Amino acid sequence: MQKLEQRELEKAVTEVRQATMGRLVKRHPKYRFWGPLFEHAGPLLLGKTRGKMIEADYLVMRELDDMADGDTPVPKDYNSASQYIEEKISFLRNPNTPRDNADKLLLYCEQLSQQEGLSLTQEREFILRSMLFDAQRFGTYQIFPAAILDEHFYRCDIEGTGKGALKIFGEDPAKYRLVEPLGVVSRIHDNLLDYERDVKAGYINIPEEDINRSGMTLVDIKDVNSPKVGAWFAKELTRARGLLEQDRVLFPQGRFSLLGRIFVELYIRRPAVHYFNNFPS
Repeated sequence: MQKLEQRELEKAVTEVRQATMGRLVKRHPKYRFWGPLFEHAGPLLLGKTRGKMIEADYLVMRELDDMADGDTPVPKDYNSASQYIEEKISFLRNPNTPRDNADKLLLYCEQLSQQEGLSLTQEREFILRSMLFDAQRFGTYQIFPAAILDEHFYRCDIEGTGKGALKIFGEDPAKYRLVEPLGVVSRIHDNLLDYERDVKAGYINIPEEDINRSGMTLVDIKDVNSPKVGAWFAKELTRARGLLEQDRVLFPQGRFSLLGRIFVELYIRRPAVHYFNNFPS
């Protein structure tokens, strides 16, 4: 693995932090809280090395995700976000001389992981593959069967994030099955909350089977007030509430650390439950 001076890598973190958090705060005021939390509370609560790693991971994944979703442009030497993200996946598999700050942050994360005796390369690749899927379908209005969405849109993102977080918090990744229902709930929450924005960007996150079953047309899909879309929302809300019941039973079995429980409650469970409880009937 390529070795760089830590000062150079931390300089890249600072530059990405300023650009990314500045952009996110304009999008939603909640990032005024989450940005400093990752930067300062992470090292305090998780230890210096893991705290730095979790912030760098968050920043680079946020930067790449915004490119995949068309929220930020790709560097001028690239034809598309998918080309750029494919290069980052290749770099992650075989780190060499970094071309830009995204490479430097991926390298930094891998080096910090090694210092902590953690193997997180696979989890990082899972998350990048989920982003690649989004980048490839951006603006296309492609419809996919549930199996494809489950593989790229659910398994890669949820499993990559879930198992990675377990390792970072010092938990056994085999406990993943105990947090998986909540991970799916979080994805359903994001799908419904961002539905209009996603459709405008050309994403269709409704499985082909549900579209065919209800007789939805593209006109229906683009109209969040369509009765057929409303029926799908109701179906997903019911599914989410069932998964929250599973979470209520499974999560306590993990006997997770206080810090892990607080993180899950504040960052994942509470926003989803608030959204579902306040959704118009």
